[in-house]
Amino acid sequence: IDAVAAYPYFFRNGKFDSILYRDIIRNSLKAEAKEFEDSIRQSLVIERLREKITAGVSINDEQLRSEFNKRRDTVQLQYLLVTNRDFPQEADFSEEDVKAYFNTHPEEFEAGESVQIQYVWMPFPPEGGVQKQVETKF
Repeated sequence: IDAVAAYPYFFRNGKFDSILYRDIIRNSLKAEAKEFEDSIRQSLVIERLREKITAGVSINDEQLRSEFNKRRDTVQLQYLLVTNRDFPQEADFSEEDVKAYFNTHPEEFEAGESVQIQYVWMPFPPEGGVQKQVETKF
């Protein structure tokens, strides 16, 4: 893997040293080269996926501030508890009356701003993964 060959820890005298590579993986990380390479492959796939997901996403300061304010704003709410006993059991409105009222008072039936959120949760490995372990050891 080119990504493995990019680590300077595996170089001796300016060249990639496969014996040094295997020794570092086996002795320091307590793993086999295949496990390490598989971990690097997985990290690369996750990184590419993250890049594709976030590539088209850009948020300017105003959008960020607006969203922050929406989440932090508080609302004063007043309500009146009304039970069905407070109203007549039968209404003397026809369907046409209801439609006419609806059509002449549309603002009373408008829904406020709403948000629907869908997301995909993807667990990422702990910060740095195998790369961080190698860097810590050397």
